[in-house]
Amino acid sequence: MKYNILAIILSVFFISACVGGGGISSNGEGIDFQFMTNQPPTDELNENQQFRVGINTINYGLENTEVNLCISDSLSSWVEGVTESCKIINMDKAEISGNQIVPFQKKVYFPFEDTTYRYINIEPNMDTTIVAEAYYKFITIANGQICIKRDIEAETPVECEVSSQEQLTSNSAPVKITSLEKKTYPIGNNKVQLTLKFTVSNSGAGDVIDVNTINSREAKEPKISVRVSLKGITTNFVCNPVRADGRFAFNEKQKTITCEAPIEITQSFIENPLEISVEYGYKLKKTIGPIKLIPKDEGF
Repeated sequence: MKYNILAIILSVFFISACVGGGGISSNGEGIDFQFMTNQPPTDELNENQQFRVGINTINYGLENTEVNLCISDSLSSWVEGVTESCKIINMDKAEISGNQIVPFQKKVYFPFEDTTYRYINIEPNMDTTIVAEAYYKFITIANGQICIKRDIEAETPVECEVSSQEQLTSNSAPVKITSLEKKTYPIGNNKVQLTLKFTVSNSGAGDVIDVNTINSREAKEPKISVRVSLKGITTNFVCNPVRADGRFAFNEKQKTITCEAPIEITQSFIENPLEISVEYGYKLKKTIGPIKLIPKDEGF
């Protein structure tokens, strides 16, 4: 009866893990956006020509997400143009249809849907580049299955290695959790020290930022938060190299993290779901241009 219950639990976990990443395909990761067609015009703008900036914002994630969407241009206010401004956009979560993620999309207009920008005081050979940046918080969640045996020399009815490379499935996110290595060491009194080493990589098109700077856009050292849970057993993992505030500096494209916890085992072995989550801020930047600016005497 106990093994039947265990089989049911493992089946439920497998289905949940597939929904988290392995069995679901997506064309994007986290938050993305695109400039809408001719909003602004991409080739040229005449002096005093009215235009707006339209951005189609896309959420591939399975959680509602708040996005700080900002735009600016490469010129000074002397020519008016696109003044630096930001809007907080509430993005609903993506939906799952069959084995596909259907992203939520929202159209955003600057300055507003029914108002426009223009360039004045244009000089010959002048051009502009329009910049859009999206700042948001995201959580990457990776799931796996960990087997630990009480006596590392003993045989078990399932494959249960002392040291092994473990498989992970993950949600659609710009930061990935990969290369999970498990090692176990006996420490006596029916306890085993579990060591997990994994890699956190920024595989997206943007940059990891401090989650506390999403709205202020203040320049700070990028940091991530990591949480490890062996379901039904413990969440008390000690991870390194951690900072004093409990977070990890993330100045590179990838970082290797090691987490450890003592595990008490009263039976010959345990096989439990593992969840690793990484929380971070993310910035995605896109530009359009250079756009040629035409003075009055060269335009209409």
